[in-house]
Amino acid sequence: PTLDLKTELMRLLQFLDPRLVTESLGATYLTGLTSNIDFPRNDAAATAVWEGENTANDETSPTFDRIQMSPNRLGAFTDISKQLMVQSTIDVENMIRQRLSIAIANAVDTAAINGSGSSNQPEGILNVTGIGDVAGGTDGANPTFANIIELETDVASANADFGNLAYLTTPGVRW
Repeated sequence: PTLDLKTELMRLLQFLDPRLVTESLGATYLTGLTSNIDFPRNDAAATAVWEGENTANDETSPTFDRIQMSPNRLGAFTDISKQLMVQSTIDVENMIRQRLSIAIANAVDTAAINGSGSSNQPEGILNVTGIGDVAGGTDGANPTFANIIELETDVASANADFGNLAYLTTPGVRW
């Protein structure tokens, strides 16, 4: 007697992708841009000075600069064999498209947080000069209540405590 062994394809077990966070924290994504864009910024305020009754006012001028952004190219590519397309019982083409879309979204999320700003990669928020931080010790530390207060104080002292504020940490910091 011969055994007829048949392979049955079950539901695909999905890859466990990282959770994407920047958009949920309020980041704005500008897609479809075709050239550089500039955001004008008022980078210094006008000041007022108390003067004597008959003293001329000192001149004060706010200053302006701009934040320049340029397009960065990000892509993903894979080959799909004809045999895979013919033999598969699942919709392989849509699955591959979804996996490529997830790969791109993950790369954008990672670059938004920690992009180096070199080798065609955008500069992530952790690498932007002038953004304050609170030292937590060598290689970071478990945040204390005092660290949290210091973080919030730094933001408020920079007059930046408005809008959609949130914390972004690694899962190891979860309380």
